[in-house]
Amino acid sequence: MHCLIAVLLLTKPSWHTSDRLILIGYTSRNNYFVYPAPSDQQFPGTAENSGIFMTESKINGAGTYMRYYCSYLTHLGDMVAGIVGEQFPMPYSDITQSKNNPITHERCREYLDSLIQISQSTRMSDIIKNSACKASDIASLAFAGKISIGGVNRGFAPPENTSLFEVIADKQVKLSDLVLADQSVILNGSHRSTALVWYQGYLHKLNKCGFNTWSFETEFNGDNGVELFTYLRQLNEKFGEPSKLLMDKELNRSQRPTIPKDNAYQAAEIRYNDVHIHYQKVNVIKGRLPVGPITGFVDGR
Repeated sequence: MHCLIAVLLLTKPSWHTSDRLILIGYTSRNNYFVYPAPSDQQFPGTAENSGIFMTESKINGAGTYMRYYCSYLTHLGDMVAGIVGEQFPMPYSDITQSKNNPITHERCREYLDSLIQISQSTRMSDIIKNSACKASDIASLAFAGKISIGGVNRGFAPPENTSLFEVIADKQVKLSDLVLADQSVILNGSHRSTALVWYQGYLHKLNKCGFNTWSFETEFNGDNGVELFTYLRQLNEKFGEPSKLLMDKELNRSQRPTIPKDNAYQAAEIRYNDVHIHYQKVNVIKGRLPVGPITGFVDGR
């Protein structure tokens, strides 16, 4: 049996970001897919003969939700196609949105453009002091390839690019200034605490590396699916409850939109294997994830 984990983010207007559906797989590469959230703000259903079974979900308003999709399909791509049909993934520019107001974000970009005309670098603390820019705006511009972030406190930024205008991170940056507000899941371990956060539109795992400091364990420009899949499974074991793997029609959904599904699997073989998956129990957080604020600073490394 193979499973992927779907994460559904339903947002509030004040978050200044869009709803999205993340599909996270178990393969070593090509294992993290981002799609627009379904219009009904529910997890997608699947065709009756798809051979894909899923856990129950209790969705109620804005927040972060999880669901397992499991099958005997051996190719992750076939499972993804069986869930989203012919829907296109979200473009990168739509994923990596600043968490701040688009108007102030544009003012920040214009301010930095004016600095680029007269200098090659400046301190991040001066930018924040003298403009409408916030830490998440500066980070977004770095991820968009408009600026480069250097300095000893650049642990929240993509790799440096010496050909771009440099913003020097001269002071530690608060995590709350970067990640999506009050949507962090903190797992306190016996040796080290970890956290799941939304940052620049993506899910990331953090490790607590000091009394009040966190570092990003997941990469900014890499395949993090396997690591996130493992971590989400840990969260489900910690905070979840047993849930049967069911067919879409057994979930009591009022209506499922008809979406063309990929037929790149052998229906007869899937029906034969269904008995090994149907009604099997897995632990999952059925409702909104147990989220809250995260305090502390980003480690500089």
